[in-house]
Amino acid sequence: MNNPADIVTILCAEFDDKYKPLTRAEFWMIYHRCGDSVEAVAENPDERIVELMERQGAIAFGIEKLEQMGVKILTFVDEDFPSPLRDKLGDFCPPLLYCCGNPDILQQKFVGYVGSRSIGEEDVNWTKQRLKHNLEDGFGIVTGGAKRIDIVATQYALGRSSPVAVFLPNSLKENLKDSFIRKHIYDEDLMLMSHV
Repeated sequence: MNNPADIVTILCAEFDDKYKPLTRAEFWMIYHRCGDSVEAVAENPDERIVELMERQGAIAFGIEKLEQMGVKILTFVDEDFPSPLRDKLGDFCPPLLYCCGNPDILQQKFVGYVGSRSIGEEDVNWTKQRLKHNLEDGFGIVTGGAKRIDIVATQYALGRSSPVAVFLPNSLKENLKDSFIRKHIYDEDLMLMSHV
């Protein structure tokens, strides 16, 4: 486990172990200090880095557990990682994402939908009209998975077999229990992502 993606996983992934992974800000600070080289980060003599690099054995078990749930870890050095995320967010981009679904969806052009949780019928109708035009123009939909507008957009697009990417602010676990979500992940038109 010493390729760049494995190193980022060892240093930043959260598993049920005794180690406290690097935060987004900590990782990018050390990464830049090490000449923007993941390999140099792994060789950094900092006590915390040395300790985290010792967790290699435990990581394999953690990754296996995630894979059994259909979750894959994508790091910023992986080809499948959504490069616009890194390009636009810079050091505010998480170094890794937990993902479930078809990674090819991330190559799609997207329109983002977010909105108030307090909505009326008029808001829902307006959203569906906009969605109809976006889907006809070949765009996929990206949301944050929150209640109301995000859910309206997600269900509308998936109901028309259009690609949807959902960036969740919390763990994927709860969402993966939902049969509607599992069906669309299986149908390969939904990709769930989270930085936690």
